[in-house]
Amino acid sequence: MLMKQAIANPDFRPLNRRQLLAATAGIGMTGLAGCIDGVRGRVGQSAGENAVVNRDAFPAAVFGGDSRPDRTLIETDHAYQEFEIVVSGEYRGIESSIELYGDYINTLVRAENHNAERADRMEEIRASDSNSENQKRAQALYDYLDGEATVCERFVVTFPDARLRNSDKALASQVTPPRLLRSTTGETIGRAPQDEDGNVFQWESAVPQLSARISHPWPPLGTTGPFNPNETLLAASGDGGTDSPTVNIGPLLDPARNDNEYDGVSIVNGAVTGFTWDEQGSWGEETRVGAAKITPMLVASVSAQPQGCPEPIPALLFVQRVRHNGQCLYVGGWTINDNALYQDSVTILSAEPAPEVVPVFLEKFGGNDDDEIRRTILSGLDTGRCDERCRLGSVVYDGELGEDGDLDESVDQFLPAAYRDDKKRRILVRDVWENASGGDDKSSMKGTIVPLSPPIVHIEYGALCRPCETWYCWVSCRKTNLVPAVNNISSR
Repeated sequence: MLMKQAIANPDFRPLNRRQLLAATAGIGMTGLAGCIDGVRGRVGQSAGENAVVNRDAFPAAVFGGDSRPDRTLIETDHAYQEFEIVVSGEYRGIESSIELYGDYINTLVRAENHNAERADRMEEIRASDSNSENQKRAQALYDYLDGEATVCERFVVTFPDARLRNSDKALASQVTPPRLLRSTTGETIGRAPQDEDGNVFQWESAVPQLSARISHPWPPLGTTGPFNPNETLLAASGDGGTDSPTVNIGPLLDPARNDNEYDGVSIVNGAVTGFTWDEQGSWGEETRVGAAKITPMLVASVSAQPQGCPEPIPALLFVQRVRHNGQCLYVGGWTINDNALYQDSVTILSAEPAPEVVPVFLEKFGGNDDDEIRRTILSGLDTGRCDERCRLGSVVYDGELGEDGDLDESVDQFLPAAYRDDKKRRILVRDVWENASGGDDKSSMKGTIVPLSPPIVHIEYGALCRPCETWYCWVSCRKTNLVPAVNNISSR
């Protein structure tokens, strides 16, 4: 009979041992004693499968931009992996477990000679720190940044928004910010307890980690660090409840400077509040944007040590959750903190109210090529809320910001649309020079402008890729690596 089904349906896939065991677990000893015909129609109806709602997860990735203007950095390396989530428990008196799957996409941003035209802090370090070992370590880091250095990294982790039927237990409720960050960084950030006995969803050890080693907080508590100050500017859309749209979040990011009151900042529609990881048991209140629900963006000061880098880099870690189409997308990364490393240089975080989520529907069974996916993405951006900054995607501005107390016009496109207003632009210009150069308007200003909320592309598959009611048409969908299409790496 199996052979007949295979001939009649070319997309037929026979059951593997895991699926067969899952099916028989749902029908008990009576089913085990019967023939294979007794199993037909019951696959997908096992104890575990009946108990879990929302089991599918499909890839998502950050949009890499429609173009690459001068003085910009883009993603050049990527990794795509699928990982396993085990759901176990009792359903209708039967102990059962099933396997769900999540997706992980990671991209790196590299810079050639990031030190170019920037003034390092070595003289300042030698004058203030007599420890020759610290001076050697600082010089080793600057030497690394003189070559081809990793200066940013982004990740997207996709989980199914799985939950137990007729229960308040949901996977999303267990994926708290500290636990998500522990799984992706390997660093215990805040209270992130190990899995307890009886935990239904087992997932943490399966999620791939960032390529850089992350340490929190930076600077380490009780030290000032050789690379202070840390004056990061936030250029945020939305009124934020303040007269100034620009906020110096440096003091809030550094626990040593805020009397250990905050570990970082939470950003939503321009409003900025301090938070501690220990109190961050959830992602915060969601805001609906189109078909997606968005939580606040969390930003913390960390150090990041990429592969091949001899010393940790002062960096900014950011992460938020997006729920879309029955799935949870955890979007984040880290970026180098220019102001901590260089004189007359500043890091500007460009924060839109929320990322644009662009769905890409794939009906063909593995037949959608990168160019076709990219055309679909751009078409979706054209019909959405996307403006000039949005279409640049995750492109990072790197280099000259301006001189003589004014910003270059070429910088405008990398800022939120609100900063094209003359008043808000003047406020930003003032804050850049006052915070990064001590108000010396005659100096030349360098830095990076990092988008916190570029568009997110989310694959949605057609009905053929989902489990159906009868066992013989269970067809798994070939996963699509979004990165080449989303970032268009091959053509840059």
